[in-house]
Formats: sequence, structure tokens, C-alpha cells
Amino acid sequence: MQLKKRLVALLLALAMLVSLCGCDIYDVYDIYDAFFAEYDENAAELISKTGNGGRDNIVSFDEMEYKRPDIDALKAKAQDVEDLLGNFFKVKDVIIELDKFVDLYNNFYTMMNLACVRYDMDTQDEFYFEEYSYCTEAAGDVEYLTDELLLDCSNSSMCDYLDKHFFGGLLEEQYSVTDGTGYTPSDELAELERMEAELESDYSELYADYSDDFDNGRFKKQNSEIGKIYIELIKLRHDIAEQRNMKSYEELAYLDNGRDYTAADLDGYIEAIKQFIVPLYKKADSKKMYDRSLVSAMSPKTALSTVTGTVEGLNKDIDEALGYMLKYKLYDTGMSDSKYDQSYVLYLNDYDSPFLFCSPSGYSDTVLTIVHEFGHYVDGYLNYGLNDSVDTSEVFSQGMEYLLLCNMDDVEQLTRYKMLDELELYAYQACLNEFEHQAYAMDEKELTVKGLNSLYSELLKEYGLTDDYKGLDWISVTHLFTSPFYVISYCVSDSAAFELYNMELKKSGSGLEMYMKLLEESTSYDFLDLLEECGMRSAISADTVKEISATLADKLGL
Repeated sequence: MQLKKRLVALLLALAMLVSLCGCDIYDVYDIYDAFFAEYDENAAELISKTGNGGRDNIVSFDEMEYKRPDIDALKAKAQDVEDLLGNFFKVKDVIIELDKFVDLYNNFYTMMNLACVRYDMDTQDEFYFEEYSYCTEAAGDVEYLTDELLLDCSNSSMCDYLDKHFFGGLLEEQYSVTDGTGYTPSDELAELERMEAELESDYSELYADYSDDFDNGRFKKQNSEIGKIYIELIKLRHDIAEQRNMKSYEELAYLDNGRDYTAADLDGYIEAIKQFIVPLYKKADSKKMYDRSLVSAMSPKTALSTVTGTVEGLNKDIDEALGYMLKYKLYDTGMSDSKYDQSYVLYLNDYDSPFLFCSPSGYSDTVLTIVHEFGHYVDGYLNYGLNDSVDTSEVFSQGMEYLLLCNMDDVEQLTRYKMLDELELYAYQACLNEFEHQAYAMDEKELTVKGLNSLYSELLKEYGLTDDYKGLDWISVTHLFTSPFYVISYCVSDSAAFELYNMELKKSGSGLEMYMKLLEESTSYDFLDLLEECGMRSAISADTVKEISATLADKLGL
């Protein structure tokens, strides 16, 4: 949720300044604005002097203690704040209580993420399954409670002061009571979000149960059962969008994903993918290039050492993030039959630390999976998890893949694999994006499992993709269920990351230099503005897609 990301980002930054400066909470406002100004050198200097990126609560992952978050304590603290809002002379007391609320809020998501990781490490662990289910279902209540608290702050006589000195403009941006652009939380919205969380949890449980079936191409029985969950999610999300005063759920999802462009802004970009990249994919497929084995058996340990050995020495900040990850065991790249078959990075707010989770394939492509997630890790470590744009975040993960290809020994086979994967990425993710767009636009009569299967089958053919399972296998795409309208970011962000690759091909080191510059500036700008500020071209222009296709054609001899 965009609210959660914005609130956590703003208040983690505030908390970081307090810890770095050793100052009282009342005194922090003098430097708060400077922190969010373009590159505050004093804050940067303080961070560099402390080591470990300014972290002081350093704990190895296996020593992090899970404790079910106390929702009643969060509610009581919200009430403490509300009781003080009517008296302007109590503004400092309000800020103290808000700070305590934020600590509890951050702890809730820390515990939820801990439960998530530990369940994903072993999906047979009933304790962490129950705890993660509890947290995901409680998240709707937490967001509702936070919405109400922020709305009360916005309605209070302290609004302007709090917004300037504590919320960084969040109240005016999302909780305006004068221009009607903000939304008011309701019991109905909270209930809808709880129901959404329950359905997502049901899907995750079924996905874990059916993972072996998916791996072996069995989808028919599962399609009927899981497809019904997707339909219920679509209906619920339409209601959520209405409650949030949005014209469509797609519009809401773009907002919540932190995008600075709309779905309509991508029309020309997607047409360019169809014009320049899809034909290359079809040509590569017709030449049986995907039938040749481009990966070899590789243990997870070897894959990890390949990544660490390549990225080490690229840059001192990258080295610091890598050393921190390895020293405090903030990663899991091992192989297990009971491990959840996904890869990701989560941020643990209470420990100011990201965690890298990778489910290895047992082959050399695991190198790319690990380094992709390591790019997310570096971003989370250096920026304290402050980036709230999915596109910006994905630039750092995909960009790290390209930096590896430009610095790894014996990289020819992996490069060819990556270039072919790029063709498929653009074709497949653009296809999934169009599937979502049309699925959410279906009327109630059209919105059936059969209708969704037919739509998916038709789109696979349009994008030149093989329809091996008669349109049934879309149910295995977790993003469709748990991260709606996310998939197009893989294309958009790759279009920016690929420019880093082209830069490296033209001049060694230039792509890395730009990568670090993007990291440095990323929390100050929206995605497209960030690219412009750093001197890069727009990621969503047709010309960008055309240039990418030229490099892909050259590398693959197409």
C-alpha cells in the first residue's frame, strides 16, 4: 500500500536522523527538511562516520526474535494521540506519542515480514503459517487504524505544523479535507481489505499445496479452484477502489505502486514492444533458440559465491552492503523441498535491515536470480528501504544483473541466456499486463474462469508465446493475485536498466557510475523524474524500446 510505504519511509528517515545525531525528538525538525532536500551533505557525513550505514540495532537474522504484534497496544497508542490533538499546547506531546505509534507500526510489519520469511523457508512450519496468516489478516485493521489517525491529525488545529515537521506533506497530499482529494477510511473499507488479505492467503496456501503440480504441468483441476479466487479478488478490488474514491482499481494500483505515469501513458510503449521486440522473440523461437540448453547444473553455494565474487570490489558502498548481508546472515539461498518457490527481498524495519530470499533452480540461472535480488538488497541497505516506487526498485535489481554480466568471467553463455530471457520478459510481462487490464475491465457476465482462460490463450498467441496448457496456467502467476498491476514494471524498469547495460558496452564503468548516481538520488525523485535528473532517457518511450531491440538483435544474431 502506498500509504504504508510513504509513512514508513518518512518516519524511518526521521528516526534515522534522531539516532545519528543523538538529538532530542524536539530538536530534529531543524534538520528534517534538510534531510529531504537534495542531498544533505551533513546527514550523509554522519551516516558514513557511524559505519554499517548508521545502524545501531544490528542483529543476526537467526537471533531476531518473533513475537506476535500487539494490535491492542497499537490501538491504545492511536487513542493517546487522538486524546491530545484538541490542545495545540500539547503539540510536543502529540509528536512523542506519534513517534511511539510509529514504533509499534514498524514492529507490526517487521514481525509480519519475519513470519513470512520463516514460513517461506519451511512451508511445513505450522507455527509460522498461522502467524503469517494472522499478520496478513490483521494488516487491514492496522491500515484502517492508521488512516483514521492520520485523518484526525489532518482535521486537527495542529495539521499544518504536524504536516510540515512530522509527516512531510503526507496529510495535505492524501488526507486533504478542503479540496476533496483525500479519502476517509470506513469500516466497510477495512472489511474489504481484510477479505482481500484472506483471499490472498488462501491463494498462497493453495499455491504451496499445488507447486509440484505446477512444476509438472498439471493445471486443469487447480485452474477451476484458484480461478474462482481471482474472480473474487477482482470484484473485491473494484469495491476497494470505489471506497478509495478512484475511477478504477487499475488507477488505484498505479498509485499504490508509486508510479508517476498512468496506464494510458504506456499505450505507445506497449505498441513499441509489439512492433520491435515481439517479432524478435518469435524469430528466436522459430529458430529453436529456446530449445538449446543455455544453463548448466550449479549448486546454490556455487551460484552465491559466483555472485559475491563478481560484485565484490565494484564499489565501496556495494561492498559494505554485501559484507553486512553475509556477516549477519541476512539471506537464504539454500535449496529445500519445503521451501517456497519464490525469490524476493523484504525490509525489517526494527533492524534497519533488508533480507534476501532466493529459491534456487539448481542451475546456473540461479546466478541471475541471486544478483537480481542482491540489487534490491543494496537499494534497501543504502536507502533504508525508503524507495516507494516499484519501478525505481526494479531498476536496481535488473541493473545489478547487467553489471554482473559486464564484470563476470566466462560470461558468454549466461549473457546469451539473459538476452533470450529479455525477449521473453518483454513479450510475457506485456502479455500479462494486457491480461490484467482486460480481466479487470470485464463485466460480471464475462468474468468467469472459462472467460479468463480464453482471454489468456488469445493473448499468448498474440504475443507469440506458446500456449502449452490451453490457457490454464495463468493461475501460477503469483503477481496476478498478490501484486496486481505490478508486472509491467518488469518491462518499464528493465528499459531503464538496459540503458545502463548499453552504457557499459560503450564505455566500461559508465553504467556502474550511473547506477550509483541513481541510488544516490532515488529517494528524492519519482521514477521518470529521477531518470531525467540523472541524464537518462525516458524508460517508456518507443525510441527506448527500439534501441533495446537493436542491442538484443545484435547480441543474438537476429
